[in-house]
Amino acid sequence: MTMNEADFQSALKKLVEGGFSPDEWIAWWQAHGEATRPFVSPGDFICLKPGTLVNGTVAAMHRSFAQACKLLDGRSVKFTPCQRLIELFEGDVNRRFSLTDFAARINPTAERDFCGTIPLSVAEKLLGEYQSSGSPNLDDWLRGRLAALFRWVLHPPKWINEPEWPFDGDIPFVFIEQFELPSNEVTENLLTTDEVLYLFGRRVPSDNGGYSMDYRVISQLRLATAD
Repeated sequence: MTMNEADFQSALKKLVEGGFSPDEWIAWWQAHGEATRPFVSPGDFICLKPGTLVNGTVAAMHRSFAQACKLLDGRSVKFTPCQRLIELFEGDVNRRFSLTDFAARINPTAERDFCGTIPLSVAEKLLGEYQSSGSPNLDDWLRGRLAALFRWVLHPPKWINEPEWPFDGDIPFVFIEQFELPSNEVTENLLTTDEVLYLFGRRVPSDNGGYSMDYRVISQLRLATAD
């Protein structure tokens, strides 16, 4: 696509007036973003480019929206910012701050009582469940909910470093056992005795009504200690 100044302004105006959904704006930028470089400074290009997708497409679009408004103002182009998008951005910011606060509260309990950590995607699901339950006492609610998440065969893992409990999406694995290899000719020459291995597993339902097993091994290296 060959872009001129009029095309560029038209795209910015469409963005700020609600002509793109977050997904549509990301797709537009992927197709045409490089063509906007001649019309902005390098710094403005970086700010106009959608942000990282780690926080979702709404957050990624928010940065572009704010910069597009500045660029149109600087060109004296009249526009009406889309109130629906402004409310969407505000709601997304509030949600992410609430989620961050919630995750900061639940992870210490997960580590202390269950030797695990909560991925942010799982924390978001738990926050929704907690709010839907009427927001009871968090500590009481959390202990019961985490006990259902973090399961082990005989005992919880004894991590030598930070907890690394594996999840498949929002499904946690079950801790089976941990192993330390003995020092002998095989381990000294072909393997290592410097790591502790943690074995996890879970059932994966199959189409015929049965299941297969999925296993994960977490390896943690012993940290060197000063003599």
